[in-house]
Amino acid sequence: MDSVLHVIFGAGQVGSTLADILASQGKRFRLVKRHPSEYPSQVELILGDATDAAFCHQASAGAAVIYHCMNPEYSTNVWG
Repeated sequence: MDSVLHVIFGAGQVGSTLADILASQGKRFRLVKRHPSEYPSQVELILGDATDAAFCHQASAGAAVIYHCMNPEYSTNVWG
């Protein structure tokens, strides 16, 4: 297994497909998402809120590569 850590934020269509690709290439990765669901035991899964900066720092600790695969709902309160 590759020792470089990849961190994927978001496990929807894009994030889960990317996780499959990285797994097939023997890459080490961490999947970050809000809600629990079933994943193979070799997947390092971290649950939390990506709008929390401290959580994001913790979730991406040690990463060489970070992928933004989230699809957040547009809100003027958050993005405006």
